[in-house]
Amino acid sequence: MIATRTTLLALSVGIVTAACATSVDSTLPSGTASSAAGSNASLTGGGGSTAPNAAADTPAQGGASNSDANSAGNAASGSGGTGGGAVEEVPEPGDASFAALTASATSLGVYAQLIVTFHSSVAFQNPFDQEDIKVDLVALAPDGSTVTMPAFFSSGSSGDAKWEAHFTPRQQGRYRYRAQVTHAGVIVKSDQLGLDVTESTLDGFLHLSPTSAYDLVFDSGKRFRGVGLNYGWETDKYKFADMLPRLQQSKVNFIRTWEGPGRYLLQQGQPLSRFDSAIASKLDQVMQLAQDNGIYLMSTLEPAIYYLTTPNGGDQNVQWSANPFSSAKGGPCGKTADFFTNPAARRHYKNKLRYAIARWGADPHLAVWEMWNEYDHLVEQLQVPTSAIAAWHKEMGGYLRDTDPYGRIVTTSLSHNDYADVWSLPEMQFTQRHLYGSTETLAGTVGTYETKYQKPFVSGEFSLDWRWPQMHPASEYGRELHLGLWRGMFAPTPILPMTWWWDFHADNNQYFHFEHASTMAAKTSEGTGPLTPQAITATNNLEALALQSPAGRFVWLHNKGSASLNGASFTLTQLPAVTFTARSFNPWTGAWGEPTTLTPTSGSLKIDLPALPGDADLAYWLAAP
Repeated sequence: MIATRTTLLALSVGIVTAACATSVDSTLPSGTASSAAGSNASLTGGGGSTAPNAAADTPAQGGASNSDANSAGNAASGSGGTGGGAVEEVPEPGDASFAALTASATSLGVYAQLIVTFHSSVAFQNPFDQEDIKVDLVALAPDGSTVTMPAFFSSGSSGDAKWEAHFTPRQQGRYRYRAQVTHAGVIVKSDQLGLDVTESTLDGFLHLSPTSAYDLVFDSGKRFRGVGLNYGWETDKYKFADMLPRLQQSKVNFIRTWEGPGRYLLQQGQPLSRFDSAIASKLDQVMQLAQDNGIYLMSTLEPAIYYLTTPNGGDQNVQWSANPFSSAKGGPCGKTADFFTNPAARRHYKNKLRYAIARWGADPHLAVWEMWNEYDHLVEQLQVPTSAIAAWHKEMGGYLRDTDPYGRIVTTSLSHNDYADVWSLPEMQFTQRHLYGSTETLAGTVGTYETKYQKPFVSGEFSLDWRWPQMHPASEYGRELHLGLWRGMFAPTPILPMTWWWDFHADNNQYFHFEHASTMAAKTSEGTGPLTPQAITATNNLEALALQSPAGRFVWLHNKGSASLNGASFTLTQLPAVTFTARSFNPWTGAWGEPTTLTPTSGSLKIDLPALPGDADLAYWLAAP
């Protein structure tokens, strides 16, 4: 929603690819600075190769030395340096401009995070501007492919700067990697280090499922259904340090936040392409809390309220005139519409993307980049052309796709409109609209979007009312939260609808709804999948929804009337000739019924229901053998 209270909000990201062939394992110790052949006056203290295309985001295309290319080929043919006695070539030494090259580990489990730090004596004007200086970690994977991860400025000054790179390996075997600095058209590289990657119990990064709109899938192949809510920002009462453990206890595994990596205030009060280290450190803590509590984030980068011309909630800092891209703050844009078309604004924005990906992109718990919250307000209130917004999404979405080495999901969001020029872009991987009011039509909305755009749909916000919760009794908001979660569970969406009113539901002790919905949602994501609709009919005008997977059949029934129902039943058809173990589940209490075995007759199975009070619901899991 467009926030109706003073907030702390989101914006920013970063990364750039420099696909550079790297060489095989080094015998030089970590942190050794050895001189390279040749010299170049534009680099302090060392030699390097001149990049053939200094303006490109991938300077390694043609920028790698012959010895690097040969070494990469040898490493690839040697299956990561372990292939049957192949002779490894000694890599060329690193440039003397590097010092104190240090890695957090020499061996890791797959999907664990490596942290590499080093010092560089290369001079710069602005360490956050990739057109001035671009620093990367370039790794040769066991399969011979090259992975480039941006590094970020940690401390120091021009000519004596400390840089840090975070890297998460996604293959088992031997990696070889170097730090790489590109400045003034020249590339220099550090000594080479090695990393042995072994099996682990971690699952890696989330991606769209290739077989189903009902779930996401990890690198490991494990399926995932998101159950959670918005946690837009901290309040005096609800802090990240307290809230995320509380959410974990309620079995929440996914949140949407405006205060995650890329947060707007990372640059608030700073010149463009300069970032607040204190805010960045706080966001480091947010990501650590997410890791500790098993929660995945959709980070909202751009809230529309910072681009509107009136202060939100009376806060003078939450409007266009306080935006660092605004000419009122020294930025290049006279009006909001210019943000989407001005070349300088787009260049600075890519620096923000690069920084955020460099700092937080190696963490799998950062699951989704959401580029905007409700950008349709800019169209309606400021007449920003949708074509300009779509072109911006294509460019920035493409930048993320090309520079985030982990293939992270990218989306954006609308309040109440449907703009095909954005949703049709392949760079937007799922559609998203905010659904307020009754959730009775939710399944139809989800299905319509999936059919129209041939990609999953997510309701990033929903509730009984977009206005303050005091508009209705707390029980009515709790009821709609409950129904939205269960209707969403049986709709083709990988993330169940997420309520906006995180603090209100906490105040009213309604988080048990997440716990019970998550219990059943976890069952639906067991096994190999895919999850697909199951044919079902029910008596007495019951609302009846069903799904199937190799793990079994899943059913949800809702008595939409006010009177108690007796003698109702439901029937599943097109079933295999196997014996199921059936158990009922109470969505309000989380209590399981006693198991019973049931065998279909001619592919059909009828189940009689206990008395069902008015507006009550009941679920079933029929486990397959």
